[in-house]
Amino acid sequence: MSILEYTRTVCKAIRIYQWSKNVLVFVPIIAAHKIFIPAEFVQALAAFAAFCCAASSTYLLNDILDLAADRAHPRKRNRPLANGDISIATAWTLIALLLSLSLIIAFSLSKQTLGAIIAYMLISTLYTITLKEYPILDVFILAALYTFRIIAGAVATNIYPSMWLLSFSLLLFLSLAFLKRFVEVANDLPSTALSRRGYLRCEGPLILSMGISSSYSATVILALYVQESANSDLYKSPDILWLIVPLHIFWNSRLWLAAQRRYVTDDPLLYAARDWVSQLALLSGALIVFLSSHWVWSW
Repeated sequence: MSILEYTRTVCKAIRIYQWSKNVLVFVPIIAAHKIFIPAEFVQALAAFAAFCCAASSTYLLNDILDLAADRAHPRKRNRPLANGDISIATAWTLIALLLSLSLIIAFSLSKQTLGAIIAYMLISTLYTITLKEYPILDVFILAALYTFRIIAGAVATNIYPSMWLLSFSLLLFLSLAFLKRFVEVANDLPSTALSRRGYLRCEGPLILSMGISSSYSATVILALYVQESANSDLYKSPDILWLIVPLHIFWNSRLWLAAQRRYVTDDPLLYAARDWVSQLALLSGALIVFLSSHWVWSW
């Protein structure tokens, strides 16, 4: 294997494509309309880098612990550890390097950011080792880990989002975590591929109902957040911001429909990142926020 091929294999093993999830650390400065302030952006960017390294180390640990299950999985068996492209010793070395780099970057920002990264790593490690096997608890932890990225971004930049925004994020990611589990139990996978999951195949409809309920609950919280934001000085035309509520309902409903039709094969966020309708919805949401912030409009 050439150096270039080996580099690609390592990049695949640390799942660089998953780093897109860490853009959540930018949410606080985006919500506060401070993303174009250089100092705030650089701090958030450093927190993003720290989370990327931390997350990649937990992905590698997860692959080591799930090695037997991944080799029995029709898709995950192609992961570099599962198919033998990199050794377990190499994976442990990468984990040590990534953890060290993450802690160094976090410490350079602040002790609070370092504490946030350490807490994230501890929770992620516990989840990977054992907590992912406990039904319901596992999806709450997944939702919390996503929301934790937003909190870490707030700590790094000293810009703290409202409780409405954090509540919306928690419910939204709870819905996506349920969707991930629904896809796993609904697809026709070997029983060994679900060996470290606490769900039964017959529980698919129950998971579906809990996930959809969470998604629409998130929409209610989003509406309350929009109402709160309308009273702030951040928006010149707050009425326009209300368009983001039906847009969120449409996107979430379509995502669950795609899951029911088995179009979503694993991670819903990765599916959304490749889905042109989701991309259009994201651009539309950004346009709505921009117009409500800069365009003076009234009835």
